[in-house]
Amino acid sequence: MFHADSHDSRPGEILAIGTSGTNSVEVHVAGKAAHAGAAPEQGISALEEAAHIITVTRDLDLGPGRRRFHWTQVMQTGGARNMIPDSITLRGDLRDISDANVRQFEVELHKRLAVPEAPGAKVTVNVHINRPAFTADAAGLRLIALAQQHYRDAGGPELRVVPRLGGGSDAGFAGRAGVPVIELLGLPSFGAHSSGDEYVLIDAIPRRLYLAAALIRTVGRLGAVR
Repeated sequence: MFHADSHDSRPGEILAIGTSGTNSVEVHVAGKAAHAGAAPEQGISALEEAAHIITVTRDLDLGPGRRRFHWTQVMQTGGARNMIPDSITLRGDLRDISDANVRQFEVELHKRLAVPEAPGAKVTVNVHINRPAFTADAAGLRLIALAQQHYRDAGGPELRVVPRLGGGSDAGFAGRAGVPVIELLGLPSFGAHSSGDEYVLIDAIPRRLYLAAALIRTVGRLGAVR
């Protein structure tokens, strides 16, 4: 399987031995509506409880090369400017290298949010595994070495190999099926999902097309790389 996207922040062209699994985290906070001016003390602010949750979960992000976790969306249905909000949903992005680690995270999150800061508030936690993490097997590593050789033959720059990306990939599904996978065969791109800084290296189009064709030809001629 050939997968295209690069989420590496540094310049240059790369291939990756592994990618992180992508997972979604959703926390719903139910409070109690009340008039914000006439009787705010009769309400339970779901928004303030959500702010507390964001504060007490900041350390669940462990930094580069380890678990990454960030809240990315705050959702509200209904409500008004003069109303204590009674319903807020937080959505977060969770990256890790194994499903087991994700389940450990889920247990820890449930533990931290078991007792709401605001009396009477109700907090519901859901963690969903979306794309599994990927790590190249021996056959995948042979594909990487073959790709590096073909790229040199095409006059391209050295394909740097990185151990793991923070970005997700469909490669994990193919890897679980026992199919050799080479990650980042497509156009090198940088600044994914950033504010106006995303781009691809268009001068890499000819050599990347050559690389894909050369790999197909070589693997087809030599047979399986397992």
